[in-house]
Amino acid sequence: MKSSSIKDSPIQNIQEDSLQVSKYAVSLSKFIEISDTPITIGLQGEWGTGKTSLMSLIKELLNESSIASSWVNTWEFSLFSKLLNACYCLIAI
Repeated sequence: MKSSSIKDSPIQNIQEDSLQVSKYAVSLSKFIEISDTPITIGLQGEWGTGKTSLMSLIKELLNESSIASSWVNTWEFSLFSKLLNACYCLIAI
């Protein structure tokens, strides 16, 4: 039986990109690669808009390049009283 509902789980690779956000991931990962100075990039959006999926794609692309990256789930380690203040963090070195 095929499910007709939409599941809300982030994609893990470009092959799963049915919403075609990979063009943004490619652009941001290239920007990170050519940046000479430390930078901070913020992703903002409502719940379910694809922020985690976009970050997963960026991490995949950075792993293919010479840029080392680390995924930190700040939701899990948040000391904030409201979950709205927490976020995910991708650190590129």
